[in-house]
Amino acid sequence: MKPLFFSILGVFFSVQVHAQSAASQPYKPGASLKPGEPQLLFSFPDYIAQPDGMAVDPEGNVFFSCPNSSAPAYPGLLVKITPDYQWEVAYNLPAHPTTHKAVPMGISFGPDGNLYIADNQYNLDSNFQSRILRLNMENGKPVGVDVVAKGLKHPNALRWHKNDLYITDTKWRTSDDMHTSGIFRIASHEMENDSVQIQPSMEERHLIATFEAIPQDGNDLGTDGMDFDSQGNLFVGMFTDGRVFKLTFDQSGAVNSKEEFLKLGTIPCCDGIFIDKTTDHLYIADSELNAIHVVTKKGEVRTLAKNGDTDGADGGLDQPCEPLLVGDKLFVANYDQPNSPSFVNKQADGVHTMSIIQVPAEFLSTQSTTQR
Repeated sequence: MKPLFFSILGVFFSVQVHAQSAASQPYKPGASLKPGEPQLLFSFPDYIAQPDGMAVDPEGNVFFSCPNSSAPAYPGLLVKITPDYQWEVAYNLPAHPTTHKAVPMGISFGPDGNLYIADNQYNLDSNFQSRILRLNMENGKPVGVDVVAKGLKHPNALRWHKNDLYITDTKWRTSDDMHTSGIFRIASHEMENDSVQIQPSMEERHLIATFEAIPQDGNDLGTDGMDFDSQGNLFVGMFTDGRVFKLTFDQSGAVNSKEEFLKLGTIPCCDGIFIDKTTDHLYIADSELNAIHVVTKKGEVRTLAKNGDTDGADGGLDQPCEPLLVGDKLFVANYDQPNSPSFVNKQADGVHTMSIIQVPAEFLSTQSTTQR
């Protein structure tokens, strides 16, 4: 596999590391927060217009993707937040050879210590041009990028489970009259020496489950956020209709069952999902409602935080797309690019933020505070 190298110094950035001022980062490490109330974690410059997928490395650094779909003059980036709450641009991803832009969305660290990235090209070229990238890490530093899978359509969330990479594809369909989305699984050994070529077929061997989106307001975006619980069950959410499915697997790894965990009408939208494996609570970003929900393993839904339309400068949710539990606090990426008139967030603005929420003790276990 030929590696792709790209300077992390970047064309656009003369300074890479930023200690946030009090004006742009009201939250200071160790400061107390009112439980359940979003506060401003970071406000970013224009070249970080859209925080999206998040993942944690072995040293406790939080990485997030920035596709910059709402700011196409800037490249797709990866950003790192250190445990002492400083951020830096970690990598300026190499552009797609045809569309000339990388569009990183879901990310996940693999068992090899490298970061895997969904390069979602759908809005630039919907003809199966999307890829999975691997950011190779050495001693905690990025050293280059490999393309490990090609031929996806609308890849979104990534999750590793054991030695397999799971991928949601929000619009896996081979004709315009379909509303299908799916989940793919690729074994780690398949990506070691060459790129996996995904075939544009409903019979593609890596496609382990399909789902039909129920159109809402003319939109039919399907599988989006996903995560595994402590028992190895996979939960996946549908963006447009808000349903959440639970998948179980047999000993061979084949899908054993697929059931509706949250039914239509329970929540309007399911974007990113994070599962606290000490409680098996699901944290769900509801982009449409401008809300974060907590769902118990019995399917009981509590809304942790919700607010009206805002630019996020006050720390409020501004179309939340991804939650991540960091200790006893929830990091929330605000995507700020509505795609339906039903969204509380009405338009993208010039303020680019992440929020932080102190999770109430009732949702946490004694082990939750050790997670990072």
